[in-house]
Amino acid sequence: MLPNKNKKVNRAHIFLITISSFFIFASAANAECIYNGENFQVKDNPNQILSPIHRLYNTETGTHLYTKGITDANSVLGKYPEYEFTDVVPAFCAYYTYQEGLTPIYRTYNTRNGTHLYARGDVDLSYVLGKYPEYEFTDGIPAFYASLTPQPGLTPVFRLYNTQTGVHLYTKGDVDRNYILNKYSEYEFTDGIPAFYMHLTYDSGPPLIKYEGPLISVGLWSKSHIDAESDPFRITASKSFNITDCGSTLISSIPEGETARVKYVGSQGMLQTYNSNTPSIFTNTMNRVCLEASDGNNTDMIFDVNTPDNLSKGPYDRYRGKIKIQHSNTDDNYNLYQAVDFPDLDLANSKRRIWVINTLPLEQYMWGYGEMKGGVEEHSKALSVTARSYARWYIEYATKWADSADLTHPENGEGFDILSYSFSQIYSGYDYELKYPLVADSVKKTKGVIMKYGTEYVLGAYSSYTDGNTRAFPGYPYMVSVPDPYGKNSSMTTEQMVAAGNHMWGLSASGSVVLARDYGWSWDKILKYYYTGISIVKEY
Repeated sequence: MLPNKNKKVNRAHIFLITISSFFIFASAANAECIYNGENFQVKDNPNQILSPIHRLYNTETGTHLYTKGITDANSVLGKYPEYEFTDVVPAFCAYYTYQEGLTPIYRTYNTRNGTHLYARGDVDLSYVLGKYPEYEFTDGIPAFYASLTPQPGLTPVFRLYNTQTGVHLYTKGDVDRNYILNKYSEYEFTDGIPAFYMHLTYDSGPPLIKYEGPLISVGLWSKSHIDAESDPFRITASKSFNITDCGSTLISSIPEGETARVKYVGSQGMLQTYNSNTPSIFTNTMNRVCLEASDGNNTDMIFDVNTPDNLSKGPYDRYRGKIKIQHSNTDDNYNLYQAVDFPDLDLANSKRRIWVINTLPLEQYMWGYGEMKGGVEEHSKALSVTARSYARWYIEYATKWADSADLTHPENGEGFDILSYSFSQIYSGYDYELKYPLVADSVKKTKGVIMKYGTEYVLGAYSSYTDGNTRAFPGYPYMVSVPDPYGKNSSMTTEQMVAAGNHMWGLSASGSVVLARDYGWSWDKILKYYYTGISIVKEY
């Protein structure tokens, strides 16, 4: 639970809590918490593992929120777009588990204003819950542990009271406390002693990463065995990357600016990778190789997969996230591929291909959503939620292209959730983001919003236009036939529209444009018209 978005406070350096808590502002010296490359720890004592506490800034209320650990910080940044991370390092470090001489810090939630209060120890917790009925304690365990008395290597934290807003600000050390008291006359120091004592750090640790939704794997394009032998896949990236067997085995690292090549080297799906700049040939691997950022941060990674010019996808070569090259032994999707890009290839090579697969968070996938360029805002929002729901359904339920559940034969599948084709959902990646920035803008305005029918995700099917009525989709009770005079294409017969790929299920894109532009409908009203009985929820 987080501060209420509707409660406005016009102070840049406050946090909406009252009474006892542990939050801190500003900087101090003598850091006794360091990052060892894997964890934060007490300086000179690797066995004393600490939790980094990050300060996040709420751009809507002007307040700060302090989170416990990397996972908590990333979760807040992902779920609440009004929060930003502006500090280079954590505010301080705390203990995950009890240590002798420390006091548990409990997080309570104010049901009236959406703020948090942190109580020091069992007595303080009981006092708060007994005196203030608006507070509740739902975590069940302490947030972490702090010292209430001076200890070697710990810095005092002072609690200041804002007489104008009734909230508290926590500062680290005498210098910071005095600075706030001198600069902001509304603050006063009434406690007389520090609230508690904590470790300081100047190490940034691993980068904070906004949660951008569940991962989705997209089949971008593929080659036949013959083509993958004579013309290897060529991949570069915006920074150095590792090549693995998609498990625990590191095959090689490729420096920034150099090119990895992957080729098919014979029967049974054997793949060979090498660095075309050296060149050096690496260990062969069965069925698949994975490529991801060497520094572990794939959120800012851009791969260039050098899409062949003969594919009708436009000049879209660059993609965020991770890349996988996977050989497929699946025989049941032959017609799907044969009818689209490979009409002249023989049956055997068409059905068992080597795929380029892009794995990335759902929101980043949506930034490169290739079936929209911008336009009427409410329509763009409606289409963004529809496309996100479509992709979310495939992540959750689809098995057509996923790897086999038989772990002894994982190669019996293509290895992705969804295809980047018009009969699935077009995704054009990072280059499309740059070319059509209004797409990402509409997507971000509806971040994490999806449609549900009861507890199930909605398959957000949509088509360009209809013959005046949408069609019912058997087995999907939220897709019933509704009148669509707004999206009717009078220049084509029903047969012509169907032949052109308009199944007329779900959202009518042309109808959505008219309803938004000419009738002033909001995006959610549009969705609830075309999808019956749905709920619209923000999943993250």
